Amino acid sequence: MSSIDKNCLPQYDGGTAYSGALVFFDPNTPTWTSGWRQSYGDLFPSLRFFVGDAFGLLFGLDSSDKVCIFCGETAEVEPLGIDERRFYGIISEDPDGTVHKSFFDEATHAIGTLKADQIFAFKVEMALGGKLAIDNLYITDRIEHMRALGKIACQIHRDPTGTSYEVSRAG
Repeated sequence: MSSIDKNCLPQYDGGTAYSGALVFFDPNTPTWTSGWRQSYGDLFPSLRFFVGDAFGLLFGLDSSDKVCIFCGETAEVEPLGIDERRFYGIISEDPDGTVHKSFFDEATHAIGTLKADQIFAFKVEMALGGKLAIDNLYITDRIEHMRALGKIACQIHRDPTGTSYEVSRAG
């Protein structure tokens, strides 16, 4: 298993890698989290977010500088116990299994290219029974999406894994 610097990731341009499937944040400047952290209330994790994928999954560093996954719709934090360089090595070994690179390419072709502040969001979130499918995606603002996920997380965070939800659509 390799460890690499983010500068070595394919199509790294200083702000993204993998043609935009991976988006970088400055973990020491939490300015962008100020737009959505209130939506999570006491569920907001004490992580320094440094990267996210094009589908809203976030990765942060804990107090020991180890990478954790933050699932926005549940506010679950999963410690990976690895450093940032090892994290990039894992992504480089399997970009489809980690950041869904092929699915990202398919979504870009079918729906459109993301702007720097956008993501592909799920119409029905995975935690609510949504599927990883092109027809379940739309393009939206990253911060607005995190606000919406915070509201969902506050409602379902303490529910047991496997709880079924009835999803109703407005309109």
